[in-house]
Order: sequence, then C-alpha cells, then structure tokens
Amino acid sequence: MKKYLFVYILIVLFLTSIFPVNAAPGITTIGGLGINDYGNCSYGNRAGKTLLQNIINKMPGGVVTQSFAYFDSAAYPSRFYNASTVDLFIYAGHGVVKGSYRTAHMRASSSSNTNHSSHNSTIDSFEASNGSTSFHHAYVAMYTCNWLKFSSTTQRTICYNTMKSGCRIQMGFGTQMYLDSREGTMFGNRLVNYVDSVYTSFMKSAKAYQKQSDSNVKGVIMYWKPAKDDTFYTGTTSIAPGYSVDSTQYAYYTFSITGTGIHI
Repeated sequence: MKKYLFVYILIVLFLTSIFPVNAAPGITTIGGLGINDYGNCSYGNRAGKTLLQNIINKMPGGVVTQSFAYFDSAAYPSRFYNASTVDLFIYAGHGVVKGSYRTAHMRASSSSNTNHSSHNSTIDSFEASNGSTSFHHAYVAMYTCNWLKFSSTTQRTICYNTMKSGCRIQMGFGTQMYLDSREGTMFGNRLVNYVDSVYTSFMKSAKAYQKQSDSNVKGVIMYWKPAKDDTFYTGTTSIAPGYSVDSTQYAYYTFSITGTGIHI
C-alpha cells in the first residue's frame, strides 16, 4: 500500500510541475483595440473586436485584469499610442503599408473616400504608424496585415524601435494576413492552459488559422533574447532595455504559412 501511495505522490508531483494550473501568472493585465465594423471601408469589415474578446475571455477570471478594450468607433490612434501599460496588448484590425512605415488602420475616412489606403485616410486621423509607436507593454500581438514587414535595414530598425520603451516580445505579420477570431481563442488557450511560451502560443495559433489565406503568410516575432522563453506563468513585467540601447540583445524569427484559400 505504501508503495502505491509513494508512486501516486510522484505522479502528482510530476504532473503539477508540467501543468502549473494554480501558479501565479506573470501576465496579470490585458488591453487592446479591436475593430469589426469598418463602416465605409471598401476592404470590408473584419473580426478584430471578436478576436480581442476571445483572447480576453481565455484569461483566468480574478487573476488577469482587463485594463481597457476599445472596439470599433472607440478604437482610434490616440488610444493606441497612449494606452495604459499592460502586460499583454492586442491590436486586431486592418493594416496598411505607407512607404517605409506600416500603420494600424482603424476606420474609413468618409463615405466619399472608402479605400483604406487612400490619401484622405491620413496617418494622424485614422491610422497609428509604427514610426510613431513605442510600446511599453511587456508583450504585444498585432493581428493586422504588414505591421512587421521589412525588406531593408531601415525598415527593420523602425520595427525594432517600436519596442524601445521596454516591450519584451512583439508578434505580428510581415505580409497580408487572414483575420479569424478563432485564432484569438487558440492563442489565449495555448498561453494559459497549454503553458506554451508567449512566442510559441502565437506561432502555433497562427499556423492553425492563417492557412485559410488566399496567399502565403509570413509570421514575424521580434524579441529581447532573455525573454524568448517567457510563458504566461513565468513572464515578467520588467522592461527590456530597448533596441537602441543594445541591439545585440534583440533578434527576430519568421515562419511561413502556405495559404490554401480553404476556409476551415
């Protein structure tokens, strides 16, 4: 009997070491901007609001606090730039390439100018530019097209400099992406219940849903090297030094997803 009890205790200890369900998380606050309704935008509505809600819903109640969530017409650039610091920040919606810069596009400018890349959709009024962004959140996931697209050292540095205020890991896409709100559910689930790293949670959920795109998708993760293996439970809100302080401590990883155009 004692032998079986000893074996049982060993099994329990082993399982709890792998699945720290009751462990105190490193991520305790979340916030973001998500847009479903794009009004007059000729590129159509997206499931950004729903994706953000799905991630929030996967966070343990009473453990992770929703600091803010701005949806649809309440999501605009000043709230993106000036958001209160959170451990996990999400943006989900359209994205636009403008020269060397990439922007998070938040709404169509007017009924007479519906194209979200038109000149009337100015960066200041309707879009948040990566050239003006300096994330102070620990972890950032950008569910938008092209935010981390770069083909030159200058463009790559612009992307890195969005992390100069202390961001530890920034995740996004370097091409057009496919916005499926279920990807948010999977990201949150892997983060909290599978105990994958922040990095791996994003990558695995992207690989599961981005294949629905009509074209190939490139995922991009930029990170401060000591933070690469951060998880929901072992992450920390301590700030990274910033790319401009020590560029040798920063790296990026890209992964490719073959678009099939088949919806799942």
